[in-house]
Amino acid sequence: MITGAGRGIGESLARELTQHGFRVVLGDIDKAAVQATAMAVGARAVPVAGDMRDPRTAAALVQAALQGFGRLDVWINNAGVIGDGPFEEQVPAHAARMVEVNLGAVLAGCRAVWPVMRAQGGGHIVNVASVCAVKPLAGLAVYSATKAAVAALSEALRREGRPVGIHTSVVAPYMVSTPAAAGLRQRLLRPLCPTEVARAVVGVLHRPRGCVVVPRSLGPVLSLGRLLPQRLRDLLDDVMGLDTIALNADRGQRTAYWEALTSHSLAAAPIPVSGEPAAVLDSRRGRDDAAGRSRDPSRDRAGHAPCHGTDQNSAGAMAENIDRLHPARPTAEMTQELLAVPALLGSDAAERVHQRLCESLVQPVQNLLDSGGQRWPSRLMTAVLEALGSRSRSFGPLMAAFELMYAGTSIIDDCQHDSPLRPGRSSGHVPHDTAFAVNAGTAAYFTMDRALGAALPSDSFRRMQVYEVYLAALRATHAGRALDLQGHHEEMNTALSTGHYEPLFRLLSLTHQLKPGALFGALCHTAALLAEAAPAQCSALARLGEAVGTACQITDDVADLEGVRRDGAGTQQAGENLLRAKVTFPLARTVALLPRQDATALWQSLVGGLDTDGSHRVAARIHDCGALARCRADAETLLDDAWAGVHGLLPDSLATARLRQVCTDTVYRRSVG
Repeated sequence: MITGAGRGIGESLARELTQHGFRVVLGDIDKAAVQATAMAVGARAVPVAGDMRDPRTAAALVQAALQGFGRLDVWINNAGVIGDGPFEEQVPAHAARMVEVNLGAVLAGCRAVWPVMRAQGGGHIVNVASVCAVKPLAGLAVYSATKAAVAALSEALRREGRPVGIHTSVVAPYMVSTPAAAGLRQRLLRPLCPTEVARAVVGVLHRPRGCVVVPRSLGPVLSLGRLLPQRLRDLLDDVMGLDTIALNADRGQRTAYWEALTSHSLAAAPIPVSGEPAAVLDSRRGRDDAAGRSRDPSRDRAGHAPCHGTDQNSAGAMAENIDRLHPARPTAEMTQELLAVPALLGSDAAERVHQRLCESLVQPVQNLLDSGGQRWPSRLMTAVLEALGSRSRSFGPLMAAFELMYAGTSIIDDCQHDSPLRPGRSSGHVPHDTAFAVNAGTAAYFTMDRALGAALPSDSFRRMQVYEVYLAALRATHAGRALDLQGHHEEMNTALSTGHYEPLFRLLSLTHQLKPGALFGALCHTAALLAEAAPAQCSALARLGEAVGTACQITDDVADLEGVRRDGAGTQQAGENLLRAKVTFPLARTVALLPRQDATALWQSLVGGLDTDGSHRVAARIHDCGALARCRADAETLLDDAWAGVHGLLPDSLATARLRQVCTDTVYRRSVG
């Protein structure tokens, strides 16, 4: 098994090993490249595309070897990336990727193959490191650290594997003439060709050793260098100009290398891991593609069937997906899914049950969904998927589930606060009994399991990941609603009496972070999981979504003071929060800006009860003191800080720019207000 087999050293390893009688499983993030290598090698090779940082990829590679050949004798961790330049200027995302690939992928591979080799009585793990593991270079700090870690891991595993017959070796080559080294400055020795490294690996397989330096003549030089005093070593390094290798690299070539690396990452197909033949079947599909045979045109590059063959960004497609989960017309299928248990219904009772469930569970939600407006959850999920290089076409049911959760949350909020208006028409509980509306809103939460079954029918691992994210968001939403229903009168009174407003702002922020921040964080996190993003990307995008949701609540509270209109119709009664004496960010900012005596009088007027004219006067006071401008700045800061954590982890592309714009539009509702 060879990782990073699509090009360079990995490709040479595939050729060299098959010439020595090995059968090989080839893994690489670049699907086209690994298929090309397999075609060149011939029938003795099985290609599998996937991200080597993901433990599921390692599991699929083991599976492919055992299914295709019955055993797995050699595992070669070759995949790696090189980041260079002054340490303080290094892009954090590049450094993170080096750690994830150069060390994380090696760990994942060793963990996956170790029990297999132990069970079969032995095997050999070869980890391709670098001379930088023993001779770190300026400009290659993180890269050198990852390779030194691999060398230490290899030595520890070598000792641990001796009793069970597992050999572990590390091969440490000097600079190799591959795309990964493009632009690095040549010093002293000529760059190696990939075949030289491949032959060294074959040599260590025939004669196991703990560490092999390539070229072999460099090994004694490095050993001797470690014995010299530090000052003498530094002097020799300066004379040989070793610091210029990476610090003076050709920036254009290095940039091109990382851009290509990013594009390969985005082009990689996910590894199917459910069902025993998946990995081998994927490799056969790859051979069919390369040979010009047709694939199922109804499936995308991830192998998922698109929903109705339509673009999930369109309103019509989203309506279809919502209707699949929450049909507006009474049907037997809907009844069976909503009941979720076998039901004994006679034909005379069935139609009545269909109709009753539709009226009580579906229509209150449809009333809200049919009111129009932008579908913010699905827009944001689509933007995240596209920024990560994934198509949204396969995941329409999951977007619909988040739309239904958002609608259900809105209905329950309207009921609890007795809000009469929701975009352009009555709220969900007005034409329906409040108790029915609350129940229907709650029932809308429970469409996720059916959506996951439709979108990820054979991927149990990702289904469980999304379940966990979604359920955590539901728990957080209800916790936020609990804090919201209790209100923050006690904290407001304490702030006015002490002059310390920070505890009030912290509790308000927490409430908004839980509701609606958790919902938006979950949908962005889910989109990242669906795109098989790296863990750092998933976390950063979840924080971005959380910030978008929190900022949305702040801008909603600002809009509440004036009311919002669309197409001439009111979408929210002006000053609802003031009439309810609800503590919001605008009100908290106001009392913090006003003299304490004025702030106390304003708060007491709210608690005492306002009429409509009174709420307008208070709203004007809030506006005049500059509180609304401060709230907008609060929302903008939240968004900017979260985006700063995401920007370096996403490719510099139009899709990334669009994600930024969608986040801004969602917060400020530019297409609606």
